[in-house]
Amino acid sequence: MSFEEQNLAAFVQLLQEQPQLFTDPKRQELLKLIEPLADDTETLSSAISMWYEQYNNIVNSQFQILNNYIYSQQSEPSDQRLAGTTSFSSTPSQPRITKELLKNSIVQSQPTKQTPPKKSSTDN
Repeated sequence: MSFEEQNLAAFVQLLQEQPQLFTDPKRQELLKLIEPLADDTETLSSAISMWYEQYNNIVNSQFQILNNYIYSQQSEPSDQRLAGTTSFSSTPSQPRITKELLKNSIVQSQPTKQTPPKKSSTDN
C-alpha cells in the first residue's frame, strides 16, 4: 500500500473512530475541498494532508493511525507462502479509497448526540 493510500485509509479510520474531532464547519470545509478534485489517490491524499495540517488534534491523531499502519506492515512476515506449496497467501487488500467513499465518510462522521435526560415530574 502506498503512503497516499495509507494516508487516506487512516483518515477514513479517523473519521469513523473520532468523529468528535470534526465539527460541522470542518466537515463542510472538507466536502468543499474535495468536491472539485479528481478521483485520484495522490490528489486526494495531498489535499487532505494540507487540510489536516491546520489542526493539531487531527494531525496528531492522523499520525498515530499512520504509525500503526507502518508498524503493522513491518511486523508482517515477508514470505507468506502457504505451507507445502509455491503459492503465496492472498491477503485481502483494502478497497481503494475513492472520492465518493471519502465524501460518504465525512458526511457520516457526525458524532452521536446524547439526548439530555428527561425531567421527571419530581424535578419541577
